[in-house]
Amino acid sequence: MMQGENRPESRLDDVRDASDKISDKASDRARDKASDKARNRQDFSRLITSHEGWRTHPYLDDVGKITIGVGRNLSDRGLARDEILLLLGNDMTLAQRICEAQYGVAFACADRRRQLALMSMAFNLGAPRLGGFRRMHAAIRSGDWQLAAHEALNSRWASQVGKRADEIADMLRSPEPTAKRRR
Repeated sequence: MMQGENRPESRLDDVRDASDKISDKASDRARDKASDKARNRQDFSRLITSHEGWRTHPYLDDVGKITIGVGRNLSDRGLARDEILLLLGNDMTLAQRICEAQYGVAFACADRRRQLALMSMAFNLGAPRLGGFRRMHAAIRSGDWQLAAHEALNSRWASQVGKRADEIADMLRSPEPTAKRRR
C-alpha cells in the first residue's frame, strides 16, 4: 500500500481515538453535572437553614406543628425507617458509652445479658438520671447483682416503667433467662 492509503488498522485507530474523545467529553459533562448538583445542594442547604433555623429539640412552629432540626415537620411527615434506624443506632451507642463511663470495669466484665439490662436503663433514663441510682451502682461495682436488681426495682423509675423494670431486674440477677433456669 502506498502512503496516504487508508488501511483498515489506521481507520480502526481513528475510530478508537474519536470514541475516546467522545467518552472523555461525556465524562467531563457528567463530572460537571455532579459538581453543579453538589454546589446546588450546598447552596440550598444554606438557604433553607437560614429560612428555617437549626433546632436540636422539638418545638411548635408558627402553625402549631411539631418541628425539629431544620424545619422537619414531625406532625405531618414523621420519620422514615432509615431515619429511625439512624437515631436508634446513635442512641444505642450513647447508652453503651454511658454504661462504660458510669460502671467502668464492672460493666466491661459483666456478662452480655447484664450489659444489655444496664444499657436499656441508660437508653431509657439518660446519664444524669441513671447516675442517681447510687446504691445500685455500688452493688454493681461490688459484684452483688442480686442487690443491684433489688435497688433497680426499689425506685420511682420501676413504678413508672412496670414490666420493663421487672425484666431488667431479672436480667441483672442472672446471666440466663428465668425460663431457662426453671427447666
